Amino acid sequence: MHDVTLPEPLELLREELLDVSPRDRLELLAEIGAELPAVEPAEAETFERVIECQSPVYLDVSLGRDARVRLRISVPPGAPMTRGFAAALVQGVDGHEPAALLGLPEDLPSVLGLGDLVSPLRRSGMVALQARAKRQLLERIAADERA
Repeated sequence: MHDVTLPEPLELLREELLDVSPRDRLELLAEIGAELPAVEPAEAETFERVIECQSPVYLDVSLGRDARVRLRISVPPGAPMTRGFAAALVQGVDGHEPAALLGLPEDLPSVLGLGDLVSPLRRSGMVALQARAKRQLLERIAADERA
């Protein structure tokens, strides 16, 4: 479908998603959403809001002392497809080197086989979530270099 290299967790997920029917793909994505690590509501309020998402989605990207990505995303349970995508993103890049996030294709939802299965509005929210995460990471890297 797409000739891209993904971090291993995302590549395994892509294979799993593309190996099932479109209907099962959405169910699997919703199941993955249940694995999104919880974020305290008060903490999420300090995160950046992804205004392109219909649901209140917040994210924070930081670099650990080991220069590895720390990605936290808050998505309400009532948005299972967005939660699933967020969980996949966290599983794919959290704890990895910055290149794992920065090297993701711009339209990761399509690469994962979701492009035609979710509404254009939902897909644009997913793409915006990913783009904001990349931007935040670049800002953190630049801040660390100035320090």
